Amino acid sequence: IMTVISMQDWRSRSLSTQKMLVRAYERAAFIFFAIAIPGILINIAKQLIGRGRPRTFDEYGAYVFSPFEFTHQFQSFPSGHATTAGSLGMIVALYFPNLRWPALILAGVIAFARVPAKAHYLSDVLAGYLIGTLATLLIARWLASRATTFKMNPSALFPQLKR
Repeated sequence: IMTVISMQDWRSRSLSTQKMLVRAYERAAFIFFAIAIPGILINIAKQLIGRGRPRTFDEYGAYVFSPFEFTHQFQSFPSGHATTAGSLGMIVALYFPNLRWPALILAGVIAFARVPAKAHYLSDVLAGYLIGTLATLLIARWLASRATTFKMNPSALFPQLKR
């Protein structure tokens, strides 16, 4: 979407169309960075922490850490799937305020499905979900403080999407 918008001949467009294209570009860029930034951060954290997955419990126990192992079995904390679910849940919550809590709850249910799948411990999922939701909220608030994409109500936790 961002590439298509940026390739438009903006000079031939009316001012209202230009504003609409800017809003679309801002929103697409927010979605991209709200998923990419937390995702990159947790992937770096996974390498530094090196927590063993639940499947390694029988062999190594619950508290095995092997930093810089660079194998799937030692990349449990934090959960990348839960981080992405948290980011997507917060994006939906910010774009559709009337669906805020259902979106965040549904994203949490999706994230916590990693525990019964024995892909992560509960703490991995909780940390990933919180990182995703909070990083996305912080990015939105940072954009609102610069009057782009969102606007801030000083007494509200969640910024409002600009129309």
